[in-house]
Amino acid sequence: MTKINERFILILNTFFRKNVSEMARKIGIPQTTLNNIVANRLNSPSAENIERLLLSMPNINSEWLLKGEGEMLKNDDKEQSGIINSPYSFQLNGNGNKRINQVIANSETLMSFDK
Repeated sequence: MTKINERFILILNTFFRKNVSEMARKIGIPQTTLNNIVANRLNSPSAENIERLLLSMPNINSEWLLKGEGEMLKNDDKEQSGIINSPYSFQLNGNGNKRINQVIANSETLMSFDK
């Protein structure tokens, strides 16, 4: 099982392209606090900071964040809103979700061959 700090890092990398200041702004905590969390200078984030993250990112599975159990994203969100686990994540409504997700997945596959 991973530490909660590592799950914060995974959120940072997945949704914010490793941009600490952008994530700090989004969840409403000081950048220095988030830097301390992701650099493991704090044993774990405070309850207030965990709550801020969950309130600002309602698609994050609280069970996963707190305990490391389950998936990062809530199942309902993944199935109904078209959210994908990608640095290019976005949320859409309507029937185009599957096609857009396929295009993004194909693009990511092509990018991995370029490396």
